[in-house]
Amino acid sequence: MRKLLFVVVACALSLAAAQWRRSDSCPAADGQHIYIVTTNDIHSALDNVPRLASLVKQYRAKGDVLLVDSGDRCSGHTFVDDAPMPGASIVSLMNRLGYDAATLGNHEFDYGMEHLADLFDLYDFEIVCANLAADDAARFGKLSAGCVFERGGVKIAFAGVVDTEMINEGRITPAGKSAAFRGAKFSPARETAARVVDSLARDNDFVVLLSHMGNKTDSLLALSSPSCRWIASGHSHDRRATDVGGIHISQNAKSLRYVTVADLTVRGGRIVSVDYEQLPVSEFEPDPEYVEAVARIRAAMPEMFDTVGRAEYEATKDGVANLFVEALAGHDYDGFRPEVTVYHFGGVRIGGIPAGDIPRWLIYDSDIFRSTVFIGEMTRSELECLVKTKYNSQGADGGKDKESHYVYLRSDVPYRIDTLPGGDAERVVFPTLDDGRKYRVAMCNYVAEEYVDNYEGLKGVVDMRNTGIPVRDLLLERLAASADGYRPDNRIKQYEASSEAGNY
Repeated sequence: MRKLLFVVVACALSLAAAQWRRSDSCPAADGQHIYIVTTNDIHSALDNVPRLASLVKQYRAKGDVLLVDSGDRCSGHTFVDDAPMPGASIVSLMNRLGYDAATLGNHEFDYGMEHLADLFDLYDFEIVCANLAADDAARFGKLSAGCVFERGGVKIAFAGVVDTEMINEGRITPAGKSAAFRGAKFSPARETAARVVDSLARDNDFVVLLSHMGNKTDSLLALSSPSCRWIASGHSHDRRATDVGGIHISQNAKSLRYVTVADLTVRGGRIVSVDYEQLPVSEFEPDPEYVEAVARIRAAMPEMFDTVGRAEYEATKDGVANLFVEALAGHDYDGFRPEVTVYHFGGVRIGGIPAGDIPRWLIYDSDIFRSTVFIGEMTRSELECLVKTKYNSQGADGGKDKESHYVYLRSDVPYRIDTLPGGDAERVVFPTLDDGRKYRVAMCNYVAEEYVDNYEGLKGVVDMRNTGIPVRDLLLERLAASADGYRPDNRIKQYEASSEAGNY
């Protein structure tokens, strides 16, 4: 049944793939215009805020504007995330821009529920997230399942949901470390969204779901919940503008590179047409007022402009991942020298390092999660179990984890993943390691706590201990040790081999 459903989704997407603008009917000759401007996955992208400000200002000059966001405002850049109160500066800018509503993304939880509650005190706009229930409800009084705005005699409703793609400590949660979600309970995102959207549709003229579920789940929801007029999506960082089952789905990549604008023409208290357009933010000149505001945020952290190294040539993202591995592998942990180092590719948060001087903020940007190093001992078979289980991992809905079926675990020791025709790993082979002995291993806290401590065959068997040493410090140490300059290694040392092709 699941395969059939995905075939239906694929067909719907192929029919609409080239459609970037849609009208529900012929545009009205006259009438009031209401513009809904949507953003998603801002990820602390300060530099594009002044351009967004100009865009919003232009639309406000033409008609009513509702400005909304689909989650992940935080976790992306040092000048927001390493400030005394992480995330506060981006919330302040959003308040200044006049946002009306937003949902929560998984990265809103990165610093835990107490910190999220502190940020809630700063929001001047509605926060809608129907599938979150906080243990300390009093601290989250601003939270609601949905909200309604009346413009031009019509009621426009927004619901919100955050993904529930992981299973942490036996419960469904958004993507992230289990500790971040303590003090919160989540109901299944897609089922909750369908229920809330159906409820809002009974009393309102136009219902928008601010979804932080990602592409696949949004498509499934569109096919099963016709009440929603528009899914303004986030989470998977795609650029998307399609119709699925008669419902418009948009997503604007990340870091404020694009926005989607819905133009609702209202006449006589009725919505007579709806047009969607996705716009590159780069086409708008930066608003000087916001340029100055961003400059003040950066100037408050002058130490971040210190030069910490020099790259002799450009490092790709794979090269940055290798830098992480090298940094952990080269450190002496009070006499413990790693023989194998493992790092999570998803924890590398920059796309590369350009040639030339490297500022401190760029290294901090590469590890926005403030990871620490864990050390311990593992056998060859345990390392192979770690990689295979991650490669084959599934989300809470039984589908593929978005980070699975790809070489996400990088190492200084080569390995091969032998895959079956269906795409799963049949086995993992570390050809240079011997059976029957333990190897000294270093890894980041995310791999140790979320994988080793939870995977069958490793949980309770492998003991990794937290050194408390920040990965950032080791990255800086590695760059400082490169007296002749940092020479990136951009190779991928792990690879996949298909058993179907017989190439292993």
